[in-house]
Amino acid sequence: MEGSPEGIAITREGNFVYTNRSVLRTLGYRDEDELFWRPFTDVVHANDRPTVDKLLNEAADAHTEGRARQHELRLLRRTGQVITAMAGFMKMDYDDQPAVVVFLRDITEARRLEKQLQFTDRMASVGTLAAGVAHEINNPLTYVLANLDLIEEELHNRAEALGEGLGELRGLINEAREGAFRVRSIVRELRVFARPDDQKVVAVNLQQIIESVSKMAMNEIRHRARFITEFADTPGVHANPNHLSQVFLNLLVNAAHAIPMGDVDNNEVRVRLGTDASGMALVEVSDTGQGIGFDILDRIFDPFFTTKDPGVGTGLGLSICHSLITASGGKILVDSIVDQGTTFRVLLPPSETQKK
Repeated sequence: MEGSPEGIAITREGNFVYTNRSVLRTLGYRDEDELFWRPFTDVVHANDRPTVDKLLNEAADAHTEGRARQHELRLLRRTGQVITAMAGFMKMDYDDQPAVVVFLRDITEARRLEKQLQFTDRMASVGTLAAGVAHEINNPLTYVLANLDLIEEELHNRAEALGEGLGELRGLINEAREGAFRVRSIVRELRVFARPDDQKVVAVNLQQIIESVSKMAMNEIRHRARFITEFADTPGVHANPNHLSQVFLNLLVNAAHAIPMGDVDNNEVRVRLGTDASGMALVEVSDTGQGIGFDILDRIFDPFFTTKDPGVGTGLGLSICHSLITASGGKILVDSIVDQGTTFRVLLPPSETQKK
């Protein structure tokens, strides 16, 4: 048992009496004395403890030794980190006394990869859908805009005959044109979402990108928060500058919209450039806004998922950001606390010249 790659723990009355090296490694302990006679549920996530108590009792009450019952559980490492494990519970004799052996296998990484594969498959499906939708919308939208221009020109030619009614007609045309421009903007987002790698990459200076997009986003930020930048040494990257501009503009505008208007002095939107421990270029965009609930945090990169009111957001922005950063060989991560704020971290690999 001591040399087994499978985690093996033995319990009596629900308490640890033996743990092999694999269990100690999985849970982050150095010596089995640290767990000896502690309740097994001490290393189980609070929500799964009733289930574990039931499984331990059922195994202990079994009339004979039998096959281990498999169950997926959330366990707590010594640091408090939550991991996922497949556990089996089986009655046995240990030191000539009844006991329950628990077999543990850490499947945290396997579940993470499964989730990533599901997300990637979903993104691919939506990308295919987006390409078709964008094409279908773009054709009629072109002649809608062209006809609006022709109508406005004709109204201008007949201004004298129309008299006071001209202003109202022009107002209606402007509203229609504004709606059409909004649709065209969504179509462009869909096309980028469907083909995030359709442009060449070049050497990019991240500070210049941030300085440029912050000017565009400033009108959204200035009425809600102070804008703060922290620029440290950051490696150069090879990427598409237009794509990166789109990503960081989206993150800055989202950060601004997370903060209500009218309390500028007590709120901030902060951008920090630097290098992470592995040498990747790091861009952090943080805000002191309303935050994102834990129950939806893992959905924010899903296509068409949005917490904004209908007509305000398409739910494509963060999905596109994820696609563009992933296509650049990077990662985009998020931490958020409700009523305290949100931080997005974009990690990009340094260019080959920087590595050398």
